[in-house]
Amino acid sequence: MSRVVERSPRATSGAVAACLDLLGTNGFAIGLLAAVVLSPAFASAQPFRHPSACHDGCMTVTAYRDHGGNTDWNCGSNTYSGHRGTDYGTYGGWAAVDEGRAVVAAAEGTVVEAHDGEFDRCTTGGCGGGGGWGNYVAVQHADGVITYYAHQRTGSIAVAVGDWVTCGQHLGFIASSGSSTGPHLHFEPRSGGTGFEPYGFGGCSDPVSRWIDQGPYEGLPGTVCPVTDRLPEGWIDAAACDGIRGWARDPDDAAPIDVHVYIDGAAGDPAAAGYAIRAAIVRDDVGEHGFSLAVPHGFMDGRDHAVFAYGIGAAGGANGLLSGSPATLRCDPPSPPFPDGVRRHVPDPATFDAWRFDGHDIVHVDDTALSRFPESDPWPAMPSLVSAGDADPDISGAVYVRDVRGGVPGRRHVPSPEAMDRWRLDWGAIETVDRATIGALELGAAISTRPYLVQGSGPAVYVVDAPPPARDAGSPPGSDAGSMGGDAAGPGNPGRTDGGATTPGRDAGSGGGGDSGIDRMGGVRPVTGSGCSAVGTLKASRESAVLGWVVTWVVGLVGLGRALARARRAHANGRGRGA
Repeated sequence: MSRVVERSPRATSGAVAACLDLLGTNGFAIGLLAAVVLSPAFASAQPFRHPSACHDGCMTVTAYRDHGGNTDWNCGSNTYSGHRGTDYGTYGGWAAVDEGRAVVAAAEGTVVEAHDGEFDRCTTGGCGGGGGWGNYVAVQHADGVITYYAHQRTGSIAVAVGDWVTCGQHLGFIASSGSSTGPHLHFEPRSGGTGFEPYGFGGCSDPVSRWIDQGPYEGLPGTVCPVTDRLPEGWIDAAACDGIRGWARDPDDAAPIDVHVYIDGAAGDPAAAGYAIRAAIVRDDVGEHGFSLAVPHGFMDGRDHAVFAYGIGAAGGANGLLSGSPATLRCDPPSPPFPDGVRRHVPDPATFDAWRFDGHDIVHVDDTALSRFPESDPWPAMPSLVSAGDADPDISGAVYVRDVRGGVPGRRHVPSPEAMDRWRLDWGAIETVDRATIGALELGAAISTRPYLVQGSGPAVYVVDAPPPARDAGSPPGSDAGSMGGDAAGPGNPGRTDGGATTPGRDAGSGGGGDSGIDRMGGVRPVTGSGCSAVGTLKASRESAVLGWVVTWVVGLVGLGRALARARRAHANGRGRGA
């Protein structure tokens, strides 16, 4: 796993602000995130806390590291010749050893050495064992430094090689094993195998201290641990046509985190398209940390696309590149959700924005394929969601999108929570209405599980949709509205068997499959890299659509003008009068 590759933005950068200005304050701008990319840097020095739970009134410094000539770091004489670490003696002698004086990790890290079983009542300084350290533990920290904790009590070592320990975690108890003359803890940090002085600011030491709170000369360092921010970890398990799946978590926080997925480039690549999702799907192997992103249709073109995924740190610090990145995505063009469906024109940019469509939702097809779908009613100007809530058992929890087909107001069932997310519908915008209001709306086919937009050689963009309801001659519109159950096309609520509803207000991450981990407020959100290129791609698609809408309007106006001219000529010739 790469150490540091991305940082979460704390404020909108100038580049992103410029991108937002280009797009305007509309649906395109919703969810745009900045990605500030940093080059890998040297890890910062790991600071330490006092390595014992026994502190003021319990321990004292008996010898510092020797800087030569029996001189300690402060140019004092509290050391002895050749001493390589710092000794902390414990008040109370052997009674304190029997009582137990805890040794703790000075910082988080991995146990790389642990030795036990040596005699622990040495007074001669020559008992040996454990290389002279008796019973001891060594912990390696993020910056590569290893700290040693020597002369501990027999049978007290509480960790094993390979264990991850947190700052302040119990390692053992103080005693006098190895080359020792009485109860004390020998603490020694080493870098590259060479010991160094953790104390600073003294006349005979470096000006930098490795302690969080060094304390006064011959006093004890503080016991406060540093704030840690380990990199998020995880994997891309699959970059498949049915979803980009994996898991991610922050080792410092048990809550679900966000994942940024970039296609066609890494974070910061202006050619990459990015999407933010929530890693909150429950899995047997990693718990509530799975994620799944539906592949945007625009990348289903039979070509290879590189996929990068980053875990976003819960504390807003460094983000981690997930293992398995980059994965390769290759998908054939998708099949339309309704093979015998119709195409419905997205009439203007406001409609495109109101539905939070993305340029990468569009499938580019040839005009022959486009003509297979007869043109039907224009797509609704904005999503309007209604539900009867839990008040009516027949339609409990069902969510519908209002629609108008052939001039008749209707309702379309949203078939699942995943469909809500993939359409980027707002859970907070569902209007609760009574049974009569819903019953007055003509029941049409359920909407597809995700939007399917198509564009031919021209600039017009269409939604491929189910045909309008078939109406029997003489039957009034909406006469089928007495069927108040969930639509047959919908799988119903997770855990339900009645083919029922999509429950409004569903908690993020529930359901356990599909895209149920996607952010509830707007679904999958586009993420841009530095600069405006990624946004420009979307803007270009929208400008192409705008051109199509303008052309459509101009052609319509020309046609209307010609029709009026023909009517005037017919009227003048007497053909415009009634029978």
